[in-house]
Amino acid sequence: MNRLDHWIITPFNVSLYDWTAQKAAQTKCATHDAWMTHRVPLFWETAAKSIASQTCQDFRWLLLFDHRTPMGVMDNIRSHIDSRTEIMFFAGTMHQWENKPEAAANFARIRQHIKERVRLGTTHVISTMLDNDDALHVEHVSLVQQAAIEFAGDRQLLILPISTHYRTSDGRAMDVELVRHNVFYSLVERIGIEPDIIYRYPHWSVPNYYPCRTINEKRPMGIQIVHKHNCMNVFVDKWPNAKYHPTNLSQFGIDIERLRAVA
Repeated sequence: MNRLDHWIITPFNVSLYDWTAQKAAQTKCATHDAWMTHRVPLFWETAAKSIASQTCQDFRWLLLFDHRTPMGVMDNIRSHIDSRTEIMFFAGTMHQWENKPEAAANFARIRQHIKERVRLGTTHVISTMLDNDDALHVEHVSLVQQAAIEFAGDRQLLILPISTHYRTSDGRAMDVELVRHNVFYSLVERIGIEPDIIYRYPHWSVPNYYPCRTINEKRPMGIQIVHKHNCMNVFVDKWPNAKYHPTNLSQFGIDIERLRAVA
């Protein structure tokens, strides 16, 4: 039986202050400060709530920030996190697919940070994606670790295929099944090999690079929040096989009224 060290990784605002005017316009935020003013409260009501609500709390949470993030924001972040949450700062991007000179070195820092902190006796490291405005089902960590506990190989990508897209403007939700373009992947890696760590590749291509295992779970194990400043998640009304429904956000640790107040 494996001994696991599980890391959830959230790139909060890495390279935010390098955004082009076009990228900023997509978010409908006039300034970087406006983006942060909206995103920090949303983060507390989505990603942070789901982390606090996990039925299995045996993991660490790594938050990645642009080094120019205002001190007041960081004071707010630090005042709300516990000892299992760690913070790193970066100049420029850590996404290697953006082909920027600093990306490889920044990503190498993340890998080294985790390697140096792996618990004694660990056989496998798990790294899980979580965006700052999304949330995990309260049993997400538990299911991922159950799937990884007997894995005997070097690397495996774990896929919980069903997620909910929730639109804050009207409370409409739909479940979608995504093996590719999933944003809640977990990568299991054996100690002794050079770790890749999740986020080495963009989420739309991650399954191309690893042996994959799709976990047989029919419930949505993650939720993407479609809100007024989200420039990437377009709520598609005619998504193939989508099932529209009212949804109970408490399964993701989210209070629906508090979410609507900040979204």
